[in-house]
Amino acid sequence: MLHLDLPPANLCAAAPVRPPTGFTLIEVVLASLLLSVGVVAILGTAVHTTRMVVRGRQSTRGVQAASAQLELLRATAATPPSFCAGLSDGSDSSDNGLTRRWSIRSAGQLSELSVVVTSPIAGGRATDSLTTSLRCP
Repeated sequence: MLHLDLPPANLCAAAPVRPPTGFTLIEVVLASLLLSVGVVAILGTAVHTTRMVVRGRQSTRGVQAASAQLELLRATAATPPSFCAGLSDGSDSSDNGLTRRWSIRSAGQLSELSVVVTSPIAGGRATDSLTTSLRCP
């Protein structure tokens, strides 16, 4: 009896080697870290932008109030018989939290009108001011 030891056919064929699939743990951690840094940066920008918008709105309100006060002072200076003599320093506040203070300095026929408006904003108070000169008759 003849005995031949031949390897089975399925053992001879080389099994195909598949490349590994998926991501390694290091790749996942690095991707998560980069994503987190990006999200934090975007949130920081959003917070800064919101603060700028709020400050801009408050500043606009302040300048509008100061401008309105200057116009009232100009109207007083143009009203006879007292004209510029009817101008005096003063202050006023409104129900929306704005406080206005104005001062008048005379220099001959010119008067310098200065209005300072203080308004509440988050984290403190902001101050805006307008100054103009007015010729007195």
